[in-house]
Amino acid sequence: MRLLAVRRSLAVQLRGGEDSYRLADFRVGTFPTASGATVYFNLDNFYYSTVNGVNYKNWLILTAPTNNDACSATKIADATRADGKGAFTYIAPNTNTIATVDGAGSGTGGVVYEVDPDTGKKYYTPTAIFTDNNIDQITNGASVQFNWHLDHHKVMIGASIDAADATYANKQRLGLLDASRNAYLAPDDIHPMYAGADQWVSNNDFSGTQTTKSIYFSETWSPVDNWHFSMSGRYNDTQTKNKIAARRGIGAYEIGDVIGYPDTYNICTDPACTGVSTQYTTPRIVNALDSAETEKFKFNSFNPQLGASWQARPDLNIYANVAQGTRVPSVIELGCALDRSPSGVFQTDGNGNVYQIPKSIAENRQCTLPTTLSGDPYLPQIKATSYEVGMRGIWSESTQWNINAYQTDLKDDIYFVAIGNGRGFFDTIGKTRRRGIEAGFKGNMDRLHFGLNYGLTDATFQDDFLMFSADNSSSKTISTLGEGVINVKPGDRMPGVSLHNLNGTLSYDLTDNWNVGLTMVAHSDSFLRGNENNEHQVGVSRTFTAIRQVDDGSGNGTTKAEVYTRTLAPTTNPGKAPGYATFNLQSSYRFNKEWTATVLVTNLFDKEYFTAGRLGRNPFSPSVLGNIGPDGYNHNSNDWRSTNYIAPSAPRGIWFSLNWHFQPD
Repeated sequence: MRLLAVRRSLAVQLRGGEDSYRLADFRVGTFPTASGATVYFNLDNFYYSTVNGVNYKNWLILTAPTNNDACSATKIADATRADGKGAFTYIAPNTNTIATVDGAGSGTGGVVYEVDPDTGKKYYTPTAIFTDNNIDQITNGASVQFNWHLDHHKVMIGASIDAADATYANKQRLGLLDASRNAYLAPDDIHPMYAGADQWVSNNDFSGTQTTKSIYFSETWSPVDNWHFSMSGRYNDTQTKNKIAARRGIGAYEIGDVIGYPDTYNICTDPACTGVSTQYTTPRIVNALDSAETEKFKFNSFNPQLGASWQARPDLNIYANVAQGTRVPSVIELGCALDRSPSGVFQTDGNGNVYQIPKSIAENRQCTLPTTLSGDPYLPQIKATSYEVGMRGIWSESTQWNINAYQTDLKDDIYFVAIGNGRGFFDTIGKTRRRGIEAGFKGNMDRLHFGLNYGLTDATFQDDFLMFSADNSSSKTISTLGEGVINVKPGDRMPGVSLHNLNGTLSYDLTDNWNVGLTMVAHSDSFLRGNENNEHQVGVSRTFTAIRQVDDGSGNGTTKAEVYTRTLAPTTNPGKAPGYATFNLQSSYRFNKEWTATVLVTNLFDKEYFTAGRLGRNPFSPSVLGNIGPDGYNHNSNDWRSTNYIAPSAPRGIWFSLNWHFQPD
């Protein structure tokens, strides 16, 4: 848009030695003016300067453009209009409504590209994001330990110190996908409004230190030869200091929110704006992050352990243990914790009930891990109480066996709870439990060596809580929270943990120096993140409402909001990662007592399997309303079907190693 906007300066004070300035937008004000003049003014139209050691505050006051009426008329003519007459109006051909970049916002196909009317060049909507993470972690530690072996006692005392330093920085940039869905940077091919395609935008700058000082002891008492009682304890004192620069509040924008606008501030001296750029301007992002916040946390705990062991027979041992342990929240968990303290911001659920929004939500501090951190509150350390009872023995001189049962109860467990749009917080979700059975045996027959181990692991939530998971087919609308909420209940199995686990080994000594072996690892299916309530199902259609802008019928080109209904295609993903089994081959040859060569082939049969994942939506879904780009991207997110984002296995790999073991003669 070209504006003929010659501005006359009414009063300007300029001085040399300028150190800094500030100039904001101009608005009509009531500043005293000359007769018949209109002055555009607000309290930010000033700059500072220093001359000969004296500080000055300088005001800049501009009169209205001499062609203000014509300029205003041009703005009205260029406005987006439902009848398509506005210079910058883009009407979707399939619905005859004003288009939005994502067609979900208007019930249209979305915008794949726009064509420059002067050059015919296509400028595309970005479909890829590049994320550049820089992580540096260093851990240093030292310990001292003393041991005494007496007739009926084994005593140990010790002390240690561990210091971990971590720095983390992240930035992002917009790009495109090719037909093979490979991402690439292409600022010259992306619409100039997307300023995030022309420059990297920082999301956070983080550094943290965590120092743990510990003293510990253990005592094993053997009153008789076949009874042994153990007792141990460890006291930990941990101090954490984080320094985090991030974004919050209305400044917590994402890379797609960094928008360039047509240049409307340059001064044109003729109607053709000769020599004056009227194209999009790229915003200069000087301070992408808020001022750094410093957080300090302190944790301490004493963790005891008691155990007993009975050698019932030479070939049978029975044992039991009970222990308490703690885990201090990591620096990242502390940096992205949900602050539930009062915010002073209230909302209504539409039924006359008023509730106060947690501080983190009110200040828009949610995190997109690992890309964004924010200064947030204390999380309590996780407390675990473990119980174990088991037996182990010998079947013959060459075969050993074991079986045990265990249970670990965690209090104040920490979990990443989503709040929508891929964002969320680490929060304390209450109690969780891991319990199971482990059994196995190992032995050898002449040159043949074998082993088999089975584990049943039942990991469950033990408290009731709500969380966002919009892609779960069982999600509902909760008046105080919104759409896409699931209810997790005690007994629901935790994602990413297989119930059944099996591993086996078989090896053979071809010679005294050459061994060849095969290992197998198998896991049953596991629930995906987003399916914490275990209720996501295949074949579920969901209907929702949305708002789009349509012609209001007045004939003036103005629009009105229209509520429309969309039904998603039935879900086809089961909400689980399937079970799998994989095999590894290993062979080693010992040249002498010091040198050994080994070759290891992982995933021997090059099987594709998946170890974990989460519920999501597929942007490459078939079109219902959406326009499909050359990369297959569907530009109406309401068309995106529920899918599983899964962590794929590593392909077949071959590893060679040569080991030297010092053996003094």
